[in-house]
Amino acid sequence: MIGAHASEIIHEAVIAIKMGMKSRELEDTIHSHPVYSEVLMEGAADVNKRAIHKYRD
Repeated sequence: MIGAHASEIIHEAVIAIKMGMKSRELEDTIHSHPVYSEVLMEGAADVNKRAIHKYRD
């Protein structure tokens, strides 16, 4: 992962992996807004069919 804010996303992913979090637990974790790590929260919500910031046809 390369980019100005990659470390923010990687940091949250590492914590989730180390904690053995399930996608629902990651989704339910409080995230400040706006931050790039919200992409992980939204991805977890998408896995659980609960994403609200997703393009739909």
